Amino acid sequence: MAIDSEKKECDERWIGMLVRRQIDGSLPALLSVINRFLFVFDPEEYAQGVLKL
Repeated sequence: MAIDSEKKECDERWIGMLVRRQIDGSLPALLSVINRFLFVFDPEEYAQGVLKL
């Protein structure tokens, strides 16, 4: 996610993508893939909490 750490803003394209995925029903699958990726490749980040609806 493109985040400007000084401004505390995120790229609005990500918000649109998340809304579209929720509308078409694929957001749970997307969150599952991201969580699995974090579990395998970045356990420290995964330990901070999983993404869920």
